[in-house]
Amino acid sequence: MICCVTGLVWVMLVRLNKLPGGKDMAKKLLLAFAIVVVIVPTTAWATHSFSDVPDGVYYTEPVAWASENGITFGRTADLFDPSAGVTRAESVTFLKRYHDNIAATLDTDTLGDLTCGPTQVAINDSGWRCADPVLQREFSGATNHTLADGNEEGQYTSIAIGDDGNPVISSYDATNEDLELYICANPACTTGTSQSVSTPNTDGLFTSIAIGDDGNPVISSYDFTDETIDLYVC
Repeated sequence: MICCVTGLVWVMLVRLNKLPGGKDMAKKLLLAFAIVVVIVPTTAWATHSFSDVPDGVYYTEPVAWASENGITFGRTADLFDPSAGVTRAESVTFLKRYHDNIAATLDTDTLGDLTCGPTQVAINDSGWRCADPVLQREFSGATNHTLADGNEEGQYTSIAIGDDGNPVISSYDATNEDLELYICANPACTTGTSQSVSTPNTDGLFTSIAIGDDGNPVISSYDFTDETIDLYVC
């Protein structure tokens, strides 16, 4: 019986490899065959519910895994019938259930190929995949510091973290009409120094700051008077 099923799976894999995008599906079906039909135990799973599957045998954990993941439901709710053969109809059903319940949640090239569960979210980290949502953390212990007071300073701010771990902040001073840079003295920015990095000329609107390879700030901004984009390299 295993030889017949192996031959069937081989034919399916050959045909899938000839189809556009079929190689990825073929890999998933081959993995499903190895797990479900050959049933090689790999990981510990919860206790099974079939009375004819004894504890401690080589197929105890694989049967529990297949049952918990909706790949097999046994002959009845209580009987698995471990000695019974696998028909062609059953083998393709196992493969389809494995694809729907497990393989479809693995990494895929495009978001359109993904089928997530009702409580999952789609994320992309070297390939799209389904994942359980990250629990929201409590936000507590935050502190607030006034870095500039009055003088209409602090418009169009942008922030970056320097190589020393301290924030650096660029902003527009509306009164003096220039670009300002605030360099924090510590990670919490309880103290720091502020300096003007451009001459008054309505320069410094819509600032954006980054840290260069040399560890120094690089700031871009819009010069309203000259209608130009300015780059300030510290």
